[in-house]
Amino acid sequence: MSPRMSRRHRPSRRLSGTLTVAAVSLLVGVAAGTAHAAPAASAGSPPGTVFANRDLPRDRLARGAESGGSFTYWTIGTDRKPRLADGTVQVPSGTAPRSGWPIVVWAPSSRGIAERCAPSVRPVAADVDENRRWLSRGYAVVTPDYIGRGTPGAPAYFDTKTTTHNIIDAVRASRDVIPALSRRWVVVGEGQGAATAIELAQQATRLQGPTLDYRGSAASSVPVEFDTLVGNLGPSSGSMPSGV
Repeated sequence: MSPRMSRRHRPSRRLSGTLTVAAVSLLVGVAAGTAHAAPAASAGSPPGTVFANRDLPRDRLARGAESGGSFTYWTIGTDRKPRLADGTVQVPSGTAPRSGWPIVVWAPSSRGIAERCAPSVRPVAADVDENRRWLSRGYAVVTPDYIGRGTPGAPAYFDTKTTTHNIIDAVRASRDVIPALSRRWVVVGEGQGAATAIELAQQATRLQGPTLDYRGSAASSVPVEFDTLVGNLGPSSGSMPSGV
């Protein structure tokens, strides 16, 4: 039986503005686009609370998915204040185990800071492949955009403390969007997401709270001496490697 969305949330009203990031444009392969003003966080909206959600259309589901959702949720920004972020969740075909579908978080590499660069807006081949891989093995797949990609706030580019919270809060929110998900979760990261996966290996059990059960991380493609690379960037620097 197909898992159903737990409830509908009214989409946010977004105020358009212009985001100019001249310096950061050297680092990304996609130009920055339109940003939106963030609604004020209410006292009753802790991290992991769903702000809005909608069904993923059939043509956006990976092969092997029975259903899925795209959602906006409360998390923590680079300024350590409440911010909104986006994510998606897909569940495999078939009947969920008694304890719910175990969760794999696909933590992608960076693809740019414009709204259209977010995985929830325009997934690339790696996103589709990872979703298909884990769905075929009986896992639900959660893919976070990270703060500032498609939602207001400064992009958390290799700010692993922020993206760690973004991922944990995405897992919390996904279990509200699709109740047939397990407490058990792991993270698989690439590039920027790999750095966060390593941080989660150190911090997840302390930060996740009693409703989640973190089981481990897998990481690939973490750039060697990335902190040195970023520290040496200047106006004459070339583009950052694709996928970092």
